[in-house]
Amino acid sequence: MLLAGDRADSIERGFRERGPWFERRRAAPGPSSPNGFEADAELRAPGNSIRFSPAKVEVPGGLRAAEDSWPFLYLRSPMIPDLSWRGNLVIAVVSLLLLWRFGLPINPGQFSKLNAAMLFLGAGFMLLETKAVVHGALVFGSTWVVHTMVFSALLVMILGANLWVLKWKVRSLTPFYLVLLAAMVVNIAVPLDSFLGLPRALQGVAVGALVFSPIFCSGIIFAQLFARAEKPDQALAYNAAGAILGGLLENSSLLIGFQWLLALAAAIYVAAWVAGAGKGRSGGAA
Repeated sequence: MLLAGDRADSIERGFRERGPWFERRRAAPGPSSPNGFEADAELRAPGNSIRFSPAKVEVPGGLRAAEDSWPFLYLRSPMIPDLSWRGNLVIAVVSLLLLWRFGLPINPGQFSKLNAAMLFLGAGFMLLETKAVVHGALVFGSTWVVHTMVFSALLVMILGANLWVLKWKVRSLTPFYLVLLAAMVVNIAVPLDSFLGLPRALQGVAVGALVFSPIFCSGIIFAQLFARAEKPDQALAYNAAGAILGGLLENSSLLIGFQWLLALAAAIYVAAWVAGAGKGRSGGAA
């Protein structure tokens, strides 16, 4: 029997001083039930009763308890298993070969600042998407319906970002980078259990605003930088390469947890901000 709570110590002391508790089989306990600590020989017989006694769970040293931000029950401590390293290596090699075969330029002279920004944007967006899926699953449940709604919301945010760029002229990306980074800081600071217990409608609005606002800003930044590219195919190739890089970086959540995965994404977006700081259109050279 497992004991926990404020009275666990006193209950454990009672068992230690008086021995096990016996409860009659196939009989619901009630006020008239005999005292299980003072059971007679007939009640103590194995076939007539169920024996209760406390059990103490020994926690191995170095074991990290699973939590919302680090829900990896199959790991004793933060680590990336060897199997994941080997799988990531295979994915990276195959992806690079395919990207090179279908248009990713490997000439260093063709690697512009805009291409670097597109690379970082792809990596950062993959980490944002991962956090959105995990956040939705932890708050609303890991079901196909929840995943469908999360991915639908992602697509709606991307569509909204493109419509924003088409309708309004974006003179500077600095405000969008600042809002993006601020939203990511809020995502890191606000624990997931803050939304538990709220009315379902309010819960959905709050989680949606928190999780998808960075994606909306990221979409505006991507659309604006993509519009500057003189070679859109080249820019899109680097963005796809960045998405693969972001997918590989998702494994860092095994070390730092999903909450701090956004800190890594924020650093990547800062790098994209620096790389794409130039104005005007860019092709082979920024």
